[in-house]
Amino acid sequence: MRRTAAFLADGLGAVAIIGPSTSDLVFAAYDEVAARDVVIVSPSASSPLLSLIDGMMHSDDSPGLFWRTVPSDEFQGQAMASDLTLRDRTHVAILNQDSTYGSGLADVAQGFLEDAGVEVDRMPWSDTTSRDDAVVAAGAVLGLEEVVFISSEVEDIIAFLNSAAVLAGYNNPPLKRFFLADAASDPYLLENLAVTARPLLERVRGTRPQVAKGEVLEAFKGAYAGAYGEDPSAAVFAPYTYDATWLALYGLVWSESQQGGASGTGVSRGIRKLSDKEGLSLPVRSSSYETIASELTAGRGVDLNGASSTLDFDPDSGELSVPTEIWVVNEFGTGFDVVAVCDIEGNCS
Repeated sequence: MRRTAAFLADGLGAVAIIGPSTSDLVFAAYDEVAARDVVIVSPSASSPLLSLIDGMMHSDDSPGLFWRTVPSDEFQGQAMASDLTLRDRTHVAILNQDSTYGSGLADVAQGFLEDAGVEVDRMPWSDTTSRDDAVVAAGAVLGLEEVVFISSEVEDIIAFLNSAAVLAGYNNPPLKRFFLADAASDPYLLENLAVTARPLLERVRGTRPQVAKGEVLEAFKGAYAGAYGEDPSAAVFAPYTYDATWLALYGLVWSESQQGGASGTGVSRGIRKLSDKEGLSLPVRSSSYETIASELTAGRGVDLNGASSTLDFDPDSGELSVPTEIWVVNEFGTGFDVVAVCDIEGNCS
């Protein structure tokens, strides 16, 4: 990732990078290009540690060089813990990928669970061998009610469920249940799970950031389906990627018109102008481009409503506060149904 980021900055002269997708890759890319004044806008890197990557407080003078359209996993971890405690779980295991994302989310969930009096067995893993060992170990724990499995890779989640399907510890009464994080709510998981593991789906539950429903999302879905013949909302981070792309573009408009040229800092200052409650309220869609660009060129901010959320970035932290959905696999095993929504305080209904 470092070499790619360096090539984009030095070879192509990029002042903004949309992505990377994972938190570890964001850290690598940021370390490589921040000194080159390149801003990073990630649609899916959600580690809580990224909240501090470019400082705790931001302003127009010091806007930072990292943005994300997905919320911090502080919210997802709290929602996990709230849902587990609401269902009276007293003993759970957390099997997490030993990465910035996996460890960060697991730390948050474990903290909230232990504060609620839940016993937590923590089993981090770093490769396929240690992952498989952790799966076996968790299955053998007596009295364990639910296993939380956290990975940014859908293939890891498929391997976990495939293994659990043949291990007696997961299938002898009382049956252990499974709690998965956002990466699991992907059609790829359902399409590639082994036949032997499909009966486990009725015991699966998970979390993911809520995608706002409304005309902007519908317009994005319609345009995407018209061009590619697919529903983009089946992939949880597609709307976030759409919004991230537009944020970078509008930030560039601001930089060019107000800062005298394209720069990462200028783009970042421009992104700060897209959550202006005193500006025009406008949807993120191609038909709004001319109006939004005109407002920014005139030095005025706008209040954008995206496909993923209302894009209300906190002016100090630069972060979004988005509710978390609790999902289950539908009765046909073909998709995901939302059964609850947890607000940013962790209250689920």
